[in-house]
Amino acid sequence: MPATHTFELDNTVKPLSGFPDHERALWLATGRHKFEDAISTTHQTDDEILEKLDISAYYQLTGNEQPKKQSEILRRFSQLGYLRDDMEGGYDITNLGALLFSRDLTIFPSVAGKSVRVIKYAAKDKRKSEEETEGKRGYAVGFRGMLKFIMDRLPKHEIYKDGVRRTISKYSETAIREIIANALIHQDFAVSGAGPVVEIYEDRIEVTNPGNSLIEVDRIIDERRSRNQNLLRPCAKWGFAKNVAAASIRQLSKSKK
Repeated sequence: MPATHTFELDNTVKPLSGFPDHERALWLATGRHKFEDAISTTHQTDDEILEKLDISAYYQLTGNEQPKKQSEILRRFSQLGYLRDDMEGGYDITNLGALLFSRDLTIFPSVAGKSVRVIKYAAKDKRKSEEETEGKRGYAVGFRGMLKFIMDRLPKHEIYKDGVRRTISKYSETAIREIIANALIHQDFAVSGAGPVVEIYEDRIEVTNPGNSLIEVDRIIDERRSRNQNLLRPCAKWGFAKNVAAASIRQLSKSKK
């Protein structure tokens, strides 16, 4: 007689659709398209795009003259991967476009949790915070304002130069800029509900981002790998990411004098 096999349904197995965060992470990990290329908002009119994205920021960063015709602007943004023609008389805004140029990240569900949070503590630990702020603007649009906000809250000391007393930050602005830029660029976008965090203490500043490093700690100086090449290229071109190691070494040399 043929063997009889009995199979029991495993009640612990649940539909993936019931876990949207896990489903999104799985598609990002196995899909052909990178996070930056995915669609954030669909079927937007010309006016809706100009309302949601700070188009002028792109032309300020590149130093190019902004075209007067909206059609030329939208065609350029499509070429760069910030928009995608939906072939139905409108445009889709990609995650890359939203991340870089959004006037308000919170209106884009796919990137709403990727804004930068800045926390200023009263002492050397987390027991008491003085201020906590979360940025809402896209990375390209809000980077300079965010950097100034952070530098204004870092510890300072006084120096005398040419007979004039001046108050300067204890930290190199160049180093802080590149550390934060790298945290934005190299974060793991598959980690939902978490974005870069800048924590300012009395004696230090800590910058963290979602995801594990792709490089071993002892190889960080001489090895380069990036998760988000489409995000890295424009940020590097606009001066967000330079040689942070050199800036840090210069700062350390100054502190030993």
